[in-house]
Amino acid sequence: MSKNILNQQKGQALLFVIVAMTLALAVGINVSVNTLSTVSRTSNTDTASRALAAAEGGAEQFIVIPTSTLSTLTATCNGSYGANNASVPASCVVKFDTNLLSSDNIKAQAVITVQSYNTNKANGYEVTIKKDNLDEVDVSTLAAASLDFCWLPTDNAKPSDLYFIVYKKDGTLDIKKGFKGAVRPALPYSPTGFTTANAGNGGYHDCATLTGYSTGNIKRLRVYSLQGDSKVEFLSTVLPTQGYKITSFGQLINNGKITASKTVIVYRSIPYLPGAFDAGIYTLGDLN
Repeated sequence: MSKNILNQQKGQALLFVIVAMTLALAVGINVSVNTLSTVSRTSNTDTASRALAAAEGGAEQFIVIPTSTLSTLTATCNGSYGANNASVPASCVVKFDTNLLSSDNIKAQAVITVQSYNTNKANGYEVTIKKDNLDEVDVSTLAAASLDFCWLPTDNAKPSDLYFIVYKKDGTLDIKKGFKGAVRPALPYSPTGFTTANAGNGGYHDCATLTGYSTGNIKRLRVYSLQGDSKVEFLSTVLPTQGYKITSFGQLINNGKITASKTVIVYRSIPYLPGAFDAGIYTLGDLN
């Protein structure tokens, strides 16, 4: 009898040991899984951050390039690089030295494409101009000296009016006192040089036509938005280049293979002077 009791006690002790070892193993596996998950998330976050940094770095290097150079790069950096960027020109790649550690075999680079734009809609070029800010449109290659455009406030509760300054190719300029929305109170300046066009066209509240110039004499049109923000569309599909779209593909390369990538898109408009320039021309005293 005592021998059987001893065997039962040994069996119970072995069972306790097995249960304890199972619990310890489960806890250990859970801790290991959590640790591996944390390491994986950290690694993925670091990889994504490095790829994004490469994309931003490439965009930053190209956005400061003169527009005359960007014009030539539209033919070179056109995105036709083949599978895995096998035929990308050297001028379209920005390489970064990330091998700061001897054990780091990952290389970072940005592959760039450059596209010019003069229209971004089927029937013209559209921009959004913030209140009391301006945008400048190059109209130097228009075959005729007339230009139709339409606009509407981005917020119907805050009506917007436009103010224009026309720069001509001979160096002179005309001030077109502005054009007010037809449904809003009259402004103190006259819409000289503008005639009402197809109001309501394309969902816009107001339209106008710029006229009165000899063919090809107009060069730049500076447009200010007053009272509120305005969305403006210049109704012409033959406008010259208004800027450049720069797409930067940030890539991490390990052993010749792309392991991660991020994309950054920036827009570089044609260069123009700030709004204070126009005020400075006509002020009689110092411009503060």
